[in-house]
Amino acid sequence: MARVLAILILCFVPFAVSEYVRVCYYTNWSQYRPKGGTFWPEDIDPHLCTHVIHSFSKVNLTTHVMEKYEKNDFDLYKRINALKKINPKLKTQIAVGGWTHEEKNSPFSKMVATKEKRAIFIKSAIETLRTNGFDGLDLDWEYPGMRGGSPKSDKGRFTLLCQELRDAFEAEAKDSGKERLLLTAAVAAGLWTIKDAYDIEGISKPLDWINVMTYDLHGTWEPKTGHHTAMGPDGDKLTLPFAIWYWMNNRDTWEKPGIRNGMPANKIVLGLGTYGRAFGLESAGNNGLDAICKMGLTVVENNKAKAPYGYKGHDWVGFDNPKSLIYKIDNVVKKNQLRGVMFWAIDLDDFSGEHCGQGKYPLMSAVKNYLTNGVRPTFPPATAPPQTLPPATDPPSATTVAPTTGGGGGGGSGGCKATGAWAGDANMDQWCKDNCAVGYCPTSMCVC
Repeated sequence: MARVLAILILCFVPFAVSEYVRVCYYTNWSQYRPKGGTFWPEDIDPHLCTHVIHSFSKVNLTTHVMEKYEKNDFDLYKRINALKKINPKLKTQIAVGGWTHEEKNSPFSKMVATKEKRAIFIKSAIETLRTNGFDGLDLDWEYPGMRGGSPKSDKGRFTLLCQELRDAFEAEAKDSGKERLLLTAAVAAGLWTIKDAYDIEGISKPLDWINVMTYDLHGTWEPKTGHHTAMGPDGDKLTLPFAIWYWMNNRDTWEKPGIRNGMPANKIVLGLGTYGRAFGLESAGNNGLDAICKMGLTVVENNKAKAPYGYKGHDWVGFDNPKSLIYKIDNVVKKNQLRGVMFWAIDLDDFSGEHCGQGKYPLMSAVKNYLTNGVRPTFPPATAPPQTLPPATDPPSATTVAPTTGGGGGGGSGGCKATGAWAGDANMDQWCKDNCAVGYCPTSMCVC
């Protein structure tokens, strides 16, 4: 059995500026991490990203309005938008949804069921964005017609939601005289998910761009190791190059060209992960990409995935470094003339500069400098793999959490408290009490 090791790589990040957008997701649960990993809006470098997205808000299951997730989200909203005082060009958005949002009884599916319910959500979204000073909305439905009881017909309803949001944003801008709100979406990178969840041609018109989640392509839900941000091998359809190719062409390799219109390249943003994924190996001698993931000290950069991994004993970990990120930019972003890059997540890079000895935000800074100034960083010899910290995909993330079948600890009682890396943390104890009471109680984080 593979053992799940979610790791935080505090040494690598990418971004794009100037003609390229550099989209950074900020997670509102990073405030609960143990000392050394705790992250607040004030830790964001206002010039590192062109767009900062607050993750996540949620759709109310019964009223269908967009609402905050954490108790202090309104305070976080203010602090995020205060960054515009330092960088007036910075754009901010709110992401609604996430992986755990759709684990069961899909709130998105309930909301898109009728035009009237969609109108309720749209009205509340506009009010929330304008009242709190945001510049746009990011839809993170994972995934229409595929999870949480969402019927296949939701594929078409997601397209309707996108179009109705765009129409409402344009009408509101005309009435208010303000700049139109942005409309983007975080979308899948896996072939069959893309096919079943999205009408690519339909959503290409209303969306300003898509943030393709080209990470978590492989993980511990599989029987062997695989790099979660793989660029190869050639012919493998779970790779960054193929995911982007499919979004652009809207067809499989065996289908004739031109049968459907794809997503324009200038509406595609490539997702880059600032974290690593680890596996536990069944045998210490089995440390290749066909093994079972692990974290290690021996780093292998030249491999079929064209991204580094490390191993030691029974641990194997795949990750990115500045060199592999720039390789992705050269061979995917620039080659295809994409809109830019996206990072999951800004709070997973070495934001303090205290862990890797490469300065603050070493990954994202390397990418930003390369995209804006053409500066290619020097690449020191590989040393020890990135430091392991508590799970990179803290609650309630959906974007970078691997698919699971467990439903968590169930409905909560007042006795729920944090466990694992968060044991003894009063804030996380309260988080568990609040969330277990409403049915979201991940056993890796809470015990009742």
